Amino acid sequence: MEDEDKIKDQLINELEKFRQRISELEASETERKRIEGVLQEREKGFRLAFENAKDAIFWVDSEMGLITNCNKAAEELLEKKREEIIGFHQTTLHPPEKAEYFADMFKRHVEQKGTVGEEAEVVTMSGKVKPVHITASLILVGGKPIIQGIFRDITERKQVKGVLQEREKGFRLAFESAKDAIFWTDSETSLITNCNKAAEELLEKKREEIIGFHQTTLHPPEKAEYFADMFKRHVEQKGTVGEEAEVVTMSGKVKPVHITASLILVGGKPIIQGIFRDITERKRVENALMGALEKLRELESIINRSPAVVFLWRLDEGWQVEFVSDSVKQFGYTPEELLSGQVSWDNITYPEDVPRIEAEVAEYFQRGVMEFAQEYRFITKSGEARWIEGLSKGLKDSNGVVTHVQSIILDVTERKRAEEKLQKMLAELQRSNAELEQFAYVSSHDLQEPLRMISSYVKLLSKRYKGKLDAEADEFIAYTVDGAAHMQTMIEDLLAYSRVGTRGEPFKSTDCKATFEQALANLQVAIEESGAVITHDHLPIVIADASQITQLFQNLISNAIKFSGGEPPVIHSAAEQRGNEWVFSIRDSGIGIAPEFHERIFLIFQRLHGIQDCPGTGVGLAICKKIVDRHGGRIWVESETGKGATFYFTIPVREGERYEK
Repeated sequence: MEDEDKIKDQLINELEKFRQRISELEASETERKRIEGVLQEREKGFRLAFENAKDAIFWVDSEMGLITNCNKAAEELLEKKREEIIGFHQTTLHPPEKAEYFADMFKRHVEQKGTVGEEAEVVTMSGKVKPVHITASLILVGGKPIIQGIFRDITERKQVKGVLQEREKGFRLAFESAKDAIFWTDSETSLITNCNKAAEELLEKKREEIIGFHQTTLHPPEKAEYFADMFKRHVEQKGTVGEEAEVVTMSGKVKPVHITASLILVGGKPIIQGIFRDITERKRVENALMGALEKLRELESIINRSPAVVFLWRLDEGWQVEFVSDSVKQFGYTPEELLSGQVSWDNITYPEDVPRIEAEVAEYFQRGVMEFAQEYRFITKSGEARWIEGLSKGLKDSNGVVTHVQSIILDVTERKRAEEKLQKMLAELQRSNAELEQFAYVSSHDLQEPLRMISSYVKLLSKRYKGKLDAEADEFIAYTVDGAAHMQTMIEDLLAYSRVGTRGEPFKSTDCKATFEQALANLQVAIEESGAVITHDHLPIVIADASQITQLFQNLISNAIKFSGGEPPVIHSAAEQRGNEWVFSIRDSGIGIAPEFHERIFLIFQRLHGIQDCPGTGVGLAICKKIVDRHGGRIWVESETGKGATFYFTIPVREGERYEK
């Protein structure tokens, strides 16, 4: 019984071990499946990364040199389908003359070093050669060694490199051809490492006598260490600095220079670059100007009592005040505020005026104009904008470069305000005149119809009842008929007067000879009845309203015929150019006009004679004046009683006119 229990216990123990073993095997299988899943996911991610990589990837059999796989970027790089790539030898990727070299080089490098990167070239389907950078390494795929080549298209990088090389070439050319002397100094040792041709000319030394020497050798001994240390500290702290200094030439001559120093990188190494500009001439000019300023100071007491303010501006570093008279105090500033730079050009000039003023000054200097006047607004210390008129003069150095501007400014604010007020008054006057013209036109136009009706009925009364009433009634009816007719004429003339400004034609090229002849044709009956003799000299072609010029000639000739004094009139017209205007004249042999009436005759409805003596409304000459005014000219008469009259009028000369002979 005891043995059976032992056997039973042994069987139970064995069974337990068997179950435990089965559990371990099941756990091992689960882990294996998990690992397989992880590997599958990794392989899936690897294949996805392989396929979607932006760089072209090629797998090459390490023994045969045949391409076994490639990705989509490889198709795009070579402009080929995958089936046109896989299975071909790797030498087909490169230009024939370099194919074996690249293939062998990469294979040896990969076998010896594991991974290698080199630049190469590939040939596309269209025959285009593209530069690439290849990173090649030996990998295991399915336990088999494969050379993996990652090809990156570096066409753009090559282009950029080419541009950089061209820029470097241009930089070197600019460095060598620069008019200013350029020195490169080692930032640690302070030894001169390079210089340009202008540096040789400045120091009167050969390049080999400059390069390799300490920068202190450039300056006078007593100032050498000071300049060298100052520029080094300034450059290290501020990046770029500009100062005036002195250099010593081979002949021992000391020259003043302006140095612009900055820290640059040359081949990755920090270098202090110093650009030395010879300012000998500028210094000479400055000294000369100082002499001129001394003379100005002699006149300072006179200038300061003047309402005008005198400025001297320096241009090479912006508009800096080098001199200003005490009279600037009228604007609230002291000379010290302007001379110290506390108050600058931009502070005292109205912001909207600054661009215009600077552009005008630049244009004047470009055209060689050294003296000019300008108007702009000056900002006082209290913030008020005052209009000033400035007379400026550019001052040149011996090289012909404008370095200074001398200005005399005068406050013209009150004058400007008066001009603005006058402009407003003129605008209002023009508006009022326009309204009056419109009123005259409308009034005269609206009077036409009732006047026609009155005239018609009065004429009907005269026709039906003349001789049927007493003599006094016939006389009254006759007066009414004549009055209605005269009023009709006056209204028509008033309409003509109002239309000069409102119904005129655009100005264009007008042959005055043709308009004169048209006026004579319109007056043919009056000319024949009076026996008038009318002549003219050469008349020009002008820019004008042809119909109004015709009316102008017609009215003046008609007046000359009308006031001939009973004798056959002799009338002559001429024209001559005087400056920027044409002066026309119409001379007659009539009764003349007393001097006291010379201005009155051009007013509307002004008559010197009764209707019985000479018919008319007194509008003809007023129309003449309005036509001449519209053309921007003048009209007047020269005459004495019994000695005939000469009427003159002018028309401005405008572009496109010519004198017709």
